Amino acid sequence: MSFICKKCSHNECYNEKSGRKRCKECQRVLMRKTYQTDAYRTKNRLRHRLKRRYCTNEQYEKMLIDQDGKCKICDLKFDKNLRVDHCHNSKKVRGLLCDKCNCGLGFFKDSKVLLMKAIEYLN
Repeated sequence: MSFICKKCSHNECYNEKSGRKRCKECQRVLMRKTYQTDAYRTKNRLRHRLKRRYCTNEQYEKMLIDQDGKCKICDLKFDKNLRVDHCHNSKKVRGLLCDKCNCGLGFFKDSKVLLMKAIEYLN
């Protein structure tokens, strides 16, 4: 079934399940604007923490205060939100890390052996 986009008057076939009233390009533009808003990011950041990182917003705020807003590894203070680090096996939350430290652990697959080899290499 074909409809006319209410914004740009472009003819477009729509997925009947989605119920969109815009063409694909107008929908992309709208979603880009939506994803970039602070309200959207904050709402989804809180939901993501609870669902995927085993941490409620209250627990996050307490850890942030305990760590004085600093990364637990590099000890630098950040204005942006720190990431919730957790053990992938036990699902236990270990602390809050900056993006670089969190990615670093991820690149080394949370392996103490690989990290020790990296330390030996640097020496």
